[in-house]
Amino acid sequence: SALEGAALRRAEEIVAAGPALAVQPADDWENDEYLYCTEFLVHGEALDTEGITEWVSDHGGSELVVGSGDTLKVHVHTDDPGAVIAHATSLGEVSQVHINNMRRQTAERAEARHSREGAAAPSKRVGVVAVAVGSGLRDVLLSLGVDEVVSGGQTMNPSTGDLLEACRKVDAAEVIILPNNKNIVMAAQQVPALMDRPVAIVPTWSVPQGFAAMLEFDADADTASLVGPMAEAAARVRTGEVTTAVKDAKAAGGDIAAGQVIGIVDDEDIREVGDDVVDVAVRLASVVADGRDSLTLLAGEDLSDEDLQRVRIAVAQARPDLEIDSLRGEQPLYPLVMAAE
Repeated sequence: SALEGAALRRAEEIVAAGPALAVQPADDWENDEYLYCTEFLVHGEALDTEGITEWVSDHGGSELVVGSGDTLKVHVHTDDPGAVIAHATSLGEVSQVHINNMRRQTAERAEARHSREGAAAPSKRVGVVAVAVGSGLRDVLLSLGVDEVVSGGQTMNPSTGDLLEACRKVDAAEVIILPNNKNIVMAAQQVPALMDRPVAIVPTWSVPQGFAAMLEFDADADTASLVGPMAEAAARVRTGEVTTAVKDAKAAGGDIAAGQVIGIVDDEDIREVGDDVVDVAVRLASVVADGRDSLTLLAGEDLSDEDLQRVRIAVAQARPDLEIDSLRGEQPLYPLVMAAE
């Protein structure tokens, strides 16, 4: 059956609806001679990667500088993170700063391991934490086997701490995180080093991609064998989002005024602009479903059942061959999210 149809049917039983990136816990700070694990991004013009690497290596160990000429990620163990960050700010702008006291982290992880040794064995091999906002989306994810749903999404990204807390609640030997938004992937990548159990990230960029990934999930498998198939399933999903422009902007198709309705494909390509949600949604559905066999419509909290039905009927008339499912996602800010495969 179609991916979205399977997700909807499994949800109804309960509620009456890029390449994989696997990250294992980083134990590279055990018995390290330096105190602080320091990571950040530096943004600038024509950044000298070799020069920055040489400078960082003179002020710490386990250094790693990767990225392009205008954005670099820096990782270093050092006793003076302030000096490293001050040097970086002299070269450009700094963001996503993370400083961990490795001595304390090691002690906390040892304590956590000791606590788990005395606890009952996990009930299953692998559990899942996913990010979503909207009661309907949450119910679908839970129905597909997700253990913990962290509230968040566009404009309301959960922190690494939020994701870590959710992972710790999962009664499983290993955990997979579905960020379901590209802006949350980096926060998720910080979790494995803070957990006492293996954690893997499937970098899903939308909740529909999370649905697809969960259809490949098997709690009795292990993260190493699951991450690839889950990511491949997610990558097959084309996502469309209907929302409102919050400010004037320019797009490939022309100028956009604040307050206009816009249709976005795969979280970055503005393909449709208009003044009516239903009109933009119908046109966007044609783009998203092009060359695909099935389409799922996820109604947001601001879209009425009547308007959802109008969209569904219009799309069905234009594409009688298309398998269409619809449900209440109840997500904020996005009157309609759609997924095609």
